[in-house]
Amino acid sequence: MRTILHSDMNSCYTQFKLLWKYIVTRTAKERSYYRYVNGERVKYTIHPQLGEKAPHNGHVIYSLDFDVTPHQLRHTYITNLIHAGVDPKTVQLSGRA
Repeated sequence: MRTILHSDMNSCYTQFKLLWKYIVTRTAKERSYYRYVNGERVKYTIHPQLGEKAPHNGHVIYSLDFDVTPHQLRHTYITNLIHAGVDPKTVQLSGRA
């Protein structure tokens, strides 16, 4: 995965949000969502299996069998930035690392 740090704090936040969405959609844990059918709100629960493709998007494969917290993801993201050669002060200023 390639990471790019922009000087704009909003783009760092946007990158983090996109990465978080990527992680959450690939987690193999039960989750619920709602849809409207004939004007009524209907709750659906999905039970993804590890290695299974998502029914709504064939590009998504449920590949994570553990919970990832935003805090863990944030530290991993920051560590990758530092390993990529980004100045630690820049990383610190970009998101209170």
